Amino acid sequence: MSLSDRIEYRTYKITLVEPILGSLPSQRQVYQDLVAARAPEPDVEGMEEMAMLPALAEGVDERTTVFLRNNDGWCSILDYQFLGFLKEAGNTLKDIVQYEATGKRAKSTKEGIAALRNKLGRYAFCGPRIIPLQKEPNGIFKRPLRRITKDGPMSCLATSELINAGVSFHVWIGLLPHGEVQWSVIEQCLEYGQMKGLGQFRGGGFGRFAFDLVSHSAM
Repeated sequence: MSLSDRIEYRTYKITLVEPILGSLPSQRQVYQDLVAARAPEPDVEGMEEMAMLPALAEGVDERTTVFLRNNDGWCSILDYQFLGFLKEAGNTLKDIVQYEATGKRAKSTKEGIAALRNKLGRYAFCGPRIIPLQKEPNGIFKRPLRRITKDGPMSCLATSELINAGVSFHVWIGLLPHGEVQWSVIEQCLEYGQMKGLGQFRGGGFGRFAFDLVSHSAM
């Protein structure tokens, strides 16, 4: 049996229960240096992402963080942004996540998976590459941002494109065979999305979501 025959896929419907903020820089040079240049294939994936940057509306600050646009002009997130959420959730839950272990005589529930963030990055993957949300953002969200610098505390105004709660989209997740990283672990990480969401300003409750299993299959 080939490895591809052993991979299991599940599709989930993700529904935003709080607004989500765009998290990628709108300035082309900043995006090139900080995001596109770090893509696995900068000349292919990086250039693809650069072409998805939107033109800002007149009067919108060029430091605004944005959603990329797909070929149809829809606000979108990319697969690695969703996988990044799963890895963040895994890092937070690594000591308390539960999974089923099979012993010589019986099954038992164990708690805690060492290096769960790393294992999710190696054994789980998701798609599609471009995940559309909706046609246009619902507006621009501004908030004060306070940071500590070598010269002391500084405040500035951060701005982001915003999409309202209620939007739903589908994500598929593929899982390689692993004794600890099971679907119950994936779904515990997804449950964390109800508390800590996607995108910018997650600490303020933005991007929180609920999920439902749509389908599962082996490919």
